Amino acid sequence: MFHSFRLKIALLSGCLSGAVLLAFGLAFLSIIKHVGHHRIESELLAMADAQIRIPHPPPHWSLFDNSLQTFYENQTGKQFMMQVRDNQGQVLYTSSNWVDGLTADLPPVSNAPSGPVALGMGGPFEPFPGSNAPPHRMPNMALPNGLPPPFSFGQIRGPLFTTLQTPSDQWRGVTLGNQWIVLTLGMNLSGLTAEIRHFRTALAIAMPLAFLFLLAGGWMLAQLTLRPINVIARTTESTHANSLDRRIPDTHADREFQRLIRIINNMLERLDRSFEQAVRFSADAAHELKTPLTILQAQLERNIQQAERNSPEQRAYAELLEEVQRLKSIVRNLLLLSQADSGRLAIHRTPLDFTAMIRDLCDDLALWAPDRKVVAPVWIPVTIQGDADLLRQALTNLFTNAVKFSRPDSAIYVDIRVDPNHVIFRISNEGHPIPAEARDRVFERFYRVDQAHSRQIEGVGLGLSLAREIARAHQGDLVLAQSNAEITTFELTLPLGTLFENPIRKNTD
Repeated sequence: MFHSFRLKIALLSGCLSGAVLLAFGLAFLSIIKHVGHHRIESELLAMADAQIRIPHPPPHWSLFDNSLQTFYENQTGKQFMMQVRDNQGQVLYTSSNWVDGLTADLPPVSNAPSGPVALGMGGPFEPFPGSNAPPHRMPNMALPNGLPPPFSFGQIRGPLFTTLQTPSDQWRGVTLGNQWIVLTLGMNLSGLTAEIRHFRTALAIAMPLAFLFLLAGGWMLAQLTLRPINVIARTTESTHANSLDRRIPDTHADREFQRLIRIINNMLERLDRSFEQAVRFSADAAHELKTPLTILQAQLERNIQQAERNSPEQRAYAELLEEVQRLKSIVRNLLLLSQADSGRLAIHRTPLDFTAMIRDLCDDLALWAPDRKVVAPVWIPVTIQGDADLLRQALTNLFTNAVKFSRPDSAIYVDIRVDPNHVIFRISNEGHPIPAEARDRVFERFYRVDQAHSRQIEGVGLGLSLAREIARAHQGDLVLAQSNAEITTFELTLPLGTLFENPIRKNTD
């Protein structure tokens, strides 16, 4: 299956597209995770910065913590915890769900004088109770537009971000500080983790489906790409000896395939001319040899009659006459084969009693090969349409071939079967099996399986080839059904025809 070029194209395109899609999904997952962390950090920093830049009394932090929990209680994953310390590390406020490990150590505060600044506040500013920060006097400041500046601390430390992993949750915290306090605000990352997990699950489900769609698309792309190849394959598969004039159309072919189509069409044209010349030469040669061989046969027959009986001359003339008759048989077979190659083999279809023809040949076999035993089933009447002379010659070739290559005193098995549309004739002989490398060549012309004994066995290797051409001219076929150490079987299939009664249907009605 993996030797399929179409499958390779589909797999290659699917794998490449799937790899790109997977890389895009992983990159998008990483971006979502990064953007989620950045969003949480920005949110934490905005809330912490807003609280650290404005002075608040100590009770404010519990109120702020409660406000956070109340405001975000309906939003999944929006869980906060908070801790406020002074610069000496004393805890001023801690949330009830606080987990140690989230606080970061900020750099020490600078000694430069700084403090809260407000317009119109000329007296000293007292720090929050419990704080050790010294009081500072606020200078009077005004903006160019006359509006008061925002009340702000002069020095902000941080931010520092930390991550805390607990057995059940993961927290992200930010730590900010000013001259007097350090605020650590943490948010639970369970909401972001759930979003990332849902996206990862969706990606794991979508990726196989997308890969299947990509494979289907790759298969369709391969089908479209190989469409000219399929046209070439169908045309060449349907091109036979009698249809070499067929050409591959290149009307809608792409430029990459037009050159290949032109090469194949030119090759078919050359083959057509060469084959036509070979067929014409074979037919002309066979036709021209008929007359001199007939004259030679008549002269030898006259010499045999005039020679003294049983004389050496008469025996020599008889041997020459056998060779001439053998040449005439070869010439006749070559003429029939050339007509079959050119599609001009004349078939005179008449109603034939196929069973009677087989029975007559079995009776003849008992006369000229008495040492062979014919084993036949119960004869059933079968009538077909066909050329009586050509079919008799094809069957005679099969019987002769079975006798030639069977062991002495062995049996010849014949069988006739019918199906709704065909008659199947099988003939088998007991003898040496046909070698596996020769089974595809038994129907080649002039091919002899046993080359070492080719002169000892009569024939030139045209009988099976001619029998198959005659069967195909009748819209049938001849094949080698089996050949093993016990038996060799040839199977002849012929159509029953439509003008004559089918014995199977007659028996079943």
